[in-house]
Amino acid sequence: DWHNYGGLTRDVLIVDVPRTFIQNYSVQWGGEEAGTIEGFVQLAGDASNRQIQLKIPELSVEVEMRAGADGRAIFEVEAQPQPWSPDSPKLYRVEITTDEDRVHEDLGFRTVSVRDDQILLNGEPIFLRGISIHEEAGHGEGRAESREDAERLLGWAEELGVNFVRLAHYPHSEFMARLADEKGILVWEQIPVYWNLDFGNPETLERARRQLSELIERDRNRASVILWSIGNETPDGEDRQRFMSALAAEVRERDPSRLLTAAMLTSGGALGNLFLRSYLPALLGLPTGDWRYGIDDSLAELVDVQGLNQYFGWYYSGALGLLGPFSSHFARQVMLDNMHRIRIVSDHPGPILVSEMGAGAKRGMRAPEEDLVIFSEEYQALVYRRQIEMLNAQASLVGVAPWILKDFRAPGRLYQGVQDYWNRKGLLSDDGREKLAFEVLRAWYKELDAEEESRGSALARRQDS
Repeated sequence: DWHNYGGLTRDVLIVDVPRTFIQNYSVQWGGEEAGTIEGFVQLAGDASNRQIQLKIPELSVEVEMRAGADGRAIFEVEAQPQPWSPDSPKLYRVEITTDEDRVHEDLGFRTVSVRDDQILLNGEPIFLRGISIHEEAGHGEGRAESREDAERLLGWAEELGVNFVRLAHYPHSEFMARLADEKGILVWEQIPVYWNLDFGNPETLERARRQLSELIERDRNRASVILWSIGNETPDGEDRQRFMSALAAEVRERDPSRLLTAAMLTSGGALGNLFLRSYLPALLGLPTGDWRYGIDDSLAELVDVQGLNQYFGWYYSGALGLLGPFSSHFARQVMLDNMHRIRIVSDHPGPILVSEMGAGAKRGMRAPEEDLVIFSEEYQALVYRRQIEMLNAQASLVGVAPWILKDFRAPGRLYQGVQDYWNRKGLLSDDGREKLAFEVLRAWYKELDAEEESRGSALARRQDS
């Protein structure tokens, strides 16, 4: 459902290194209570017993260590850095040297965890005001491959008021996470495990493991990256569950410092129950049951944060596709009028993040809001307003990542004169111009940010007193 650009879409580098070189490293903060920075340095080549030095000058940290027979040295040192956060994305220069090699990098230090139905950043609850992003250049010129491309995409996200981005549905350029570190934007990263893969094929699993391990190796030190995702909209089943269990174990072994997630759809049964108990009676003017939309995917038991993709007011607006002639203005109106009554629930405990929501619109296609014309800017904006009313009523919600920042090429989108091989769910057009819904979401994010600042100020006053 997106265009997979061919050719070389990333920088290609040939790097000259010594015979024994610094291959990888991890530098992580244990939090204020632990008061330590710990990790490892991995050397390649003739590395046994080689001396390694790690410095963080601003923290007066200097560690001397020696590599073991496997070329790895593990360290732990007392330190209390200023925590990295969206409000204060503090970075420290970290230097690692041997007698033959030297690397340096600017890193941030923060902790991320889950407590009950909350995500905690540096021990404090945070609501993720997000947006999903495809790796497509700002004005439809192909793959986003440079720092300038990342600046443009994340710049637009900042204008929206986000503190979080979901990078879908594959590893994006390294510039995105590095720039997010600098800007103070939290990041969800994932590999292209989506829809109905050949989950029973060991080769498919091996490819997924390799991509996941490469992504973790590359971005394990990025303070901005808080969520590793192992899948998007995958159908429940035994082969899928074994596949995902293996990927979850891989993540937890390689990087237990971050949270694990996946973007799920609810089952047909849960959707059908909502239709029969609630939507259908509302269409017929009868009393309705609870408007409950359940996450009943067994994948939820494997993750720390349950991602949910839902499109109320868009794909479900025509009476869930079951009413035929009723899939009309009236059916859409009933869904929009009752969306605030929907409660998202799960069979499993833990926080829930709406990883996709939204509606399509072609920029410049205008119609009176009351006409409910799909693909008009007014209808997309109306869906966002109703979605926001619904989201404000949820109990376990820790964030949202609406679909999507900008329109992107999608060869399967065939509605001529409207889609023209573009997915039109962007809040920006393919050439970066705002649609009406952009301002709707931006206004909500401003409200949430103001509420968060008010709570923070109240907490600070209580602590001072």
